[in-house]
Formats: sequence, structure tokens, C-alpha cells
Amino acid sequence: MGLFDFLKNKKNSIQMIDPKELKPLPRVKRNFSEKEKQAIIYIEKTFGEVYPKSAEDWIADFERDLNPAQEIALFWYMADIYNKFVGKYKNSLEHRKELFKLLMLCSFGDNDYVMSQFQPKHLSQAEVNEIIKEVRKS
Repeated sequence: MGLFDFLKNKKNSIQMIDPKELKPLPRVKRNFSEKEKQAIIYIEKTFGEVYPKSAEDWIADFERDLNPAQEIALFWYMADIYNKFVGKYKNSLEHRKELFKLLMLCSFGDNDYVMSQFQPKHLSQAEVNEIIKEVRKS
């Protein structure tokens, strides 16, 4: 996954890498399909308030992924969930930022990892559980 990297050591356990040690992959110019371009625009518009980044920056990042179509699909899926929960609850910008952070953490690891890393201040535990359940549906 292009968002977060894990290594397997010789004992076949997972070890987290310090993000400062990660180097981005080189950008590979890609001809995204019209559907992928529309997805990138949808992602940029959906997350723009909580993760300001232009469509061009999203494209540049996807061009660094080993499997950009898979990454685009993952972010599309998270954007759909984000929109579902933003529409479901009357919430503040801080609430929406926490929702985005929770979705990102869900894409990085399992529920134990998410719960060890996520300390909600604005989302209730019931909301957190509901969001995680929705993410894990697929």
C-alpha cells in the first residue's frame, strides 16, 4: 500500500518502519482513464477540507504508487464512507478531521492497530466502532 509500509523480518512478524526512513517512489507518468480522473477529482473534493491537496498533487502521489488503480479505489472507498458519516452526523470540522484520521488508520492496519493509535476527542466510541465496522464490510 502506498500510504504506509510494513516489513516482515526473518521471524515473519510485522515491524513498523519509522516514516522518516521512507523514501517516495519515483513518479511514473501514467495515463489515467477518464474514470480514474473523475475518481481523483471526487477524492480531492471530498477530503479537501480536512486534507487540503490539489487534484494535481493527488495525481502526483498516485503516480508514485506501485498499483495506482488499487490506491485510487481505496481512497474512493474511504471517500464514500467519509461522505456517509459526514452526512449522517451534524459535526464540526474537528469531528471531520478525526473521521479522516480514523479512515487513514483503518487503511494502515487491523482493528488492534487502529485502536492503539487512535485517541478520539470529538468522535464518540460508538461512532468510532460504527465507522470501523463500515470500513471492514468489504
